[in-house]
Amino acid sequence: MIATAARIDALDVVFSRWSPRVGADVKRQRLFPFDLAAFPRAVGVNPPLLDLAPDVLVRSPASDYMHAQLCRAGLHAFAAENQARMEAMAAARKQVERQLSRLRARQRLVRQEEITAEVIELAAGETAAQSGNLSVVRRKH
Repeated sequence: MIATAARIDALDVVFSRWSPRVGADVKRQRLFPFDLAAFPRAVGVNPPLLDLAPDVLVRSPASDYMHAQLCRAGLHAFAAENQARMEAMAAARKQVERQLSRLRARQRLVRQEEITAEVIELAAGETAAQSGNLSVVRRKH
């Protein structure tokens, strides 16, 4: 914004805008002076009858236009922020799913090791029991 003696020569708005292919992109849009090329000119129509003074006629739509452009910039910035948050949450969810998958695999491995240890313990106990019974049986004879 360039201001001289309480007069605004130019006014820009800077905001982020979301697009699917690019993501968040920073945009700069000139609000004042108006870009008259943005307003299509009616061709071949009769000019409207004016009941208002030209300065009043221009001032009201101009302030409405500025308000609409500021709202548009704010909504784009809000949408870009929400999309960035959604992407962050999606990335966090994927990370949690990967971590959960690793923990489940670790749980299966630990459980498998526990089962193997129990089987070895049972087999060792059975072997020891059979060895002890054989020596008792042999002593009796």
